[in-house]
Amino acid sequence: MNVRYPISAQVNGLQARCYISFIVDTEVNIKEIYSANQTYPILIKEAVRAESGMPQWKPGMQDGKPVKVSYTVPINFVLQ
Repeated sequence: MNVRYPISAQVNGLQARCYISFIVDTEVNIKEIYSANQTYPILIKEAVRAESGMPQWKPGMQDGKPVKVSYTVPINFVLQ
């Protein structure tokens, strides 16, 4: 995942943890990406952008068959 801290968020000192949820379908595509919490919109937008650019995931398996799986991933934006 290639996250870029937005310049305007850096200038304004914005820091937050964004939780991004998505579904990996049976054909290993990432679908329905959305923010699972409310924080600064500029940070959410960057977290969703970074998540949509991730490589394919493996689908879940149940009884030997691929199934959809929902994931929630935290992305931390911290200034140092």
